[in-house]
Amino acid sequence: MKILGINDDVTTCECCGRSNLKATVVLETEHGDVRHYGRDCAARSLMGNNKSGSVKSVETLAKGISYARKWLHATPAHTARVVFNRVNLFCRCWVIGDSIHFPNGVVVS
Repeated sequence: MKILGINDDVTTCECCGRSNLKATVVLETEHGDVRHYGRDCAARSLMGNNKSGSVKSVETLAKGISYARKWLHATPAHTARVVFNRVNLFCRCWVIGDSIHFPNGVVVS
């Protein structure tokens, strides 16, 4: 599975069925299906446990990807370098050309 972002429109975990969550982590399966998991279930699926450090890592990467998608090219001033400088403060990523690349293979352009 691969993290694609975080979403507060879907508030039910497709893994355990828990509802009324503040947000869900958007995941892509090996088959290209999109799933919405709660933070704990996403951490358990991706990292094998739902300890606070794992949950925080998953949430941080998801927020970074969502932030990049929202702000990259939102205005002419929002270049890949500008958005990268903000996102890189809380999750590892790098800029190649006009795209932001994340360690899980997601590219935001």
